[in-house]
Amino acid sequence: MNKKENDYNNKQQGSLLHAFAAFSHIGFTIAACIFIGVFLGKFLDSLLGTSPRFLLFFSLLGMAAACMAIYYLAKRNMQNPPENKDKKSDLEKVNEQGGNL
Repeated sequence: MNKKENDYNNKQQGSLLHAFAAFSHIGFTIAACIFIGVFLGKFLDSLLGTSPRFLLFFSLLGMAAACMAIYYLAKRNMQNPPENKDKKSDLEKVNEQGGNL
């Protein structure tokens, strides 16, 4: 394997890891928001003796917080898209430089 092929493979792995990190960030954000709502609701229900009221309320509040957090993550990513200075793919760039994959 030559240097051009190594550079191409490293870029592909970097973009794959970046995508995996973004998806796991979304998953952890959703889980954390809902978990905090459920935990707080159960705690208040046990403290005040109300059975499902606070659990239901804070569970729904946690889901709403998760939706808002995902909205803000998506909005931030839409405002700062990945840099695409030209429309050529990485494979086309490597081929233009004389490399064969």
